Amino acid sequence: MPFLIDGHNLIGKVNSISMQSSAKEAELVAMLRGYLIGAKKKGTVVFDCGMPGGTSRLLSTPNLKVLFASAGVSADDIIIDRIYKAQNPNGLIVVTSDNAIKREAKYKRCQHRDSAKFAQDMRNHKLGLGRGGDKSDVKLSANEVAEWEALFSQGKDD
Repeated sequence: MPFLIDGHNLIGKVNSISMQSSAKEAELVAMLRGYLIGAKKKGTVVFDCGMPGGTSRLLSTPNLKVLFASAGVSADDIIIDRIYKAQNPNGLIVVTSDNAIKREAKYKRCQHRDSAKFAQDMRNHKLGLGRGGDKSDVKLSANEVAEWEALFSQGKDD
């Protein structure tokens, strides 16, 4: 069963990722990649505020599709749209703590996993988050961090 993940909602539940980090999305993606490979699952993670928005070819892998909401659209809107367009909503596991998304997932009979529970599941598998949510398990090169910083600084006023 594929996962549909509310990215920024999950970041807030992963103790090893700071919401202030310019590479927080890349850190979560690295964790999710490891978890999904180990669990032999596939998933899609959706983040707000992508520039220009859409699928990230750089971050997506065969097991994990990474989407960014474009200006004027929220990640929540994209997730709800995907819930309604799912060919088999019963086979979709929606990962969020957002009440509106949970309500829509329940209405369409999707499975739901709370973000805090999912973060704990990743820790328990000792994949992605590693023992105790150790940040040292996530390895980003200086170039990857620079790419993320450049991506998220586009369009910001100095």
